[in-house]
Amino acid sequence: MKDKIILKGRFMCNIGVTEEERKSKQEIAVDIEMFTNIKKPAKNDDIAFTTNYSKVYDLLNNVASRREYRLIEALAESISNEVIKKFKIKKILVRVEKKFRKGANAAVEITRGSN
Repeated sequence: MKDKIILKGRFMCNIGVTEEERKSKQEIAVDIEMFTNIKKPAKNDDIAFTTNYSKVYDLLNNVASRREYRLIEALAESISNEVIKKFKIKKILVRVEKKFRKGANAAVEITRGSN
């Protein structure tokens, strides 16, 4: 499937390997690509036939803020599981990025689901 809905956002999250790192929220960047057929919503120009990305954004914010994470890998996995389950997405690509040192970022990218 080549159609996809892309959503990029920044969220505050308690994340980090050390307890010190998790004491205060850090900004993380989350990019997702939801592979889904968009022919019907495009033809009908009706949100009822597509994935409401405003609701997806709210879910991403909830997943990022509801608990602490040690690894960005764990956050990416949680995001993919929640989006697939709630929005019945067949395949998703999730990219999570955070600053880990002055002038340096780290990111992970996972793909879950099937065509």
